[in-house]
Amino acid sequence: MFLIMKDYTSAYEIWNYIGQHPTLEIRPMAYFNTNKRILRLYKNGFLEVIKRSDKSDKHGRRDYKITPKGMNQLIPYVFLHPEETETIINYLHKFPIETDQIVHWQNIIHKFYQELVDVKVAYSTPKSCGEITDDDEARIERSKLAKMRQSSKSKSKI
Repeated sequence: MFLIMKDYTSAYEIWNYIGQHPTLEIRPMAYFNTNKRILRLYKNGFLEVIKRSDKSDKHGRRDYKITPKGMNQLIPYVFLHPEETETIINYLHKFPIETDQIVHWQNIIHKFYQELVDVKVAYSTPKSCGEITDDDEARIERSKLAKMRQSSKSKSKI
């Protein structure tokens, strides 16, 4: 979906780009499979068909743009690839989006960032070696019960 932001707007252009630039994440595939994936994204509402005046559709070419629902799916990609921020900004200038949708994305990004901070704090807080928490006690109790059940089953088989 991110290739559409880089102005590869038809299934053929995306297939051609993938064939010329194979990576570990995206391996070359047949045009039929590329088109099938694009159509699935379109049917699920992540893409919508657009008419482009600068490209000919002599052979039934369909160009796509990303819908706000599709942009929601790209938010994690932006966190993993911050170098692509300029591409996203250029795309948003080309296809403007309602301001309420932008506010919605800001809320999603803020929540995602807050969760990352919470996880970092949870994993960076060291426990003292001798301290046993409630979770540890519950785990120990479950393992004792499992051992008792296992030993009673083995005795009843004898």
